[in-house]
Formats: sequence, C-alpha cells, structure tokens
Amino acid sequence: MKIIIVATPYKRSEQLVRQITKRLPNYRVVRITAHKELNPKFLQLFNPNWFVDISHILHLKLQALQAYQSELKLFPHPRSIKAVEALAQWRGATVGVQAAEGFVLGRKLV
Repeated sequence: MKIIIVATPYKRSEQLVRQITKRLPNYRVVRITAHKELNPKFLQLFNPNWFVDISHILHLKLQALQAYQSELKLFPHPRSIKAVEALAQWRGATVGVQAAEGFVLGRKLV
C-alpha cells in the first residue's frame, strides 16, 4: 500500500479528502492538512495548528508568486507580496523560526 499526504485548500478540505480516498483505494492517507487561501474572508477564519519552517525557501515562494501578477494586489491587501512575506514572518515568529507556513492538521497517522 502506498502512502499519501493530502494538502487541500482550507474551505474545501473535507470534501476533497473524501473524493481522493475514494479514487485512490490503494493509498493510505497518513496526513491531511489544509492551507490558507489568499483571500481576506478566509484569513480571518483560518486558525493553523501545524507549522512548517520555510525560512530557507521563502524567497522562492515570493518569486513563484510573481508568476501570478494578475492575482496580486498592492499592499496592504493580503494578496500583495509584502503581505505574504509579513504573514510568513509572523507565523514563523509564533513558532520560533524566521518564516513558517501554517496549516490546519486534520489527521496524522504515526
């Protein structure tokens, strides 16, 4: 049996996980995480309980966001490069690293 980790957008996580597990019966889901969407409405509802240190790759995340210029806005909008960087630094500060990505851990099998 193969092992899989599922990462989904926060607001759709339960529905997507059900679909994935039905379509992949030979896989064992060991971790389900949900990540934030860069949407002001969802940022207020999102309360992460699992963090990944991205200090060493934050610059790559910010470079990748440049490919989505049509989606980016000017600061202080949450979809601005400056706001994304500030959020990563703030999440990092809450767990003692330079930058972190926050997730809601729905299931983790050890």
